[in-house]
Amino acid sequence: MRVVQVALVLAVLALAPGRADEAAPDYFIVVTGGELLEGAYPDGHTHFLTRTLRPLGLRCAGALLVDDRREDLLAALHFATNRAGLVLVTGGLGPTPNDITRETLSEFTGIPLRESEAAVAELERRFGQSRDRLRPNLRRQCQVPERGGFFPNPRGTAVGLVFDLAPGALIALPGPPRELQPMVREQVLPWLRQRY
Repeated sequence: MRVVQVALVLAVLALAPGRADEAAPDYFIVVTGGELLEGAYPDGHTHFLTRTLRPLGLRCAGALLVDDRREDLLAALHFATNRAGLVLVTGGLGPTPNDITRETLSEFTGIPLRESEAAVAELERRFGQSRDRLRPNLRRQCQVPERGGFFPNPRGTAVGLVFDLAPGALIALPGPPRELQPMVREQVLPWLRQRY
């Protein structure tokens, strides 16, 4: 009888949440930015994301740092999605011509973009201008995936993006740490808890 009880206790412990040997969803990080490759800034995103997501039981399967070039980002996305169902992409969502992440993720996933009324309304409020007076490069940042969603950005103009690839997802985050880190803590973590 004692052997059966010990075996039962071991079986229950093996199923307990939060165990290191439990299969957890893997994720992959793709950091974009020519300025990082040139050594102008260090990549702090990988360190921050792995440290922040580990308590959720998510395991980082790897990370890549690529230039702000469509071909480089597409190659990184192919590599990353073959290794993990959840891919986090940082940078390239801003208003400049080399901010190509949004369009490249749309091309890669086949999920079209549409302008978000809520994101445009937030820019109207922030800049005190009607939508027809907002600069086109600002309005471009209001393009979100038709299948997925977005994370508002109270500290910047570029919203975070979720491309839903059920069961997986591609999440795009703004590059500046002062925008990325609060967005991850306040919005991405609750989304990941609910999703996984």
